[in-house]
Amino acid sequence: MSDEALFDWVLEAGFVFVTNNWSDFRPLVVGADVHPGLIVILENAPRAEEIAYFRAGLALTGFDMVNVVIEVDGAGRATRYMLPRLE
Repeated sequence: MSDEALFDWVLEAGFVFVTNNWSDFRPLVVGADVHPGLIVILENAPRAEEIAYFRAGLALTGFDMVNVVIEVDGAGRATRYMLPRLE
């Protein structure tokens, strides 16, 4: 499945999307008017570390993830922001 097809499916289903492939999915997220949310693990790491990074991202999710991106870096620091940014 292409990145575009996968992202379209996620949008239709309303799922928060989790990826470590930010370079391919960032343009798709920026181009969406509304998306159900995204958690980005910035580092490619062994599975156990990715699970820890994912947990750090989950800690910032809250209830409303519409247009929210949470990025988790290689130190496990999570940052939450809106994308696309609404004016």
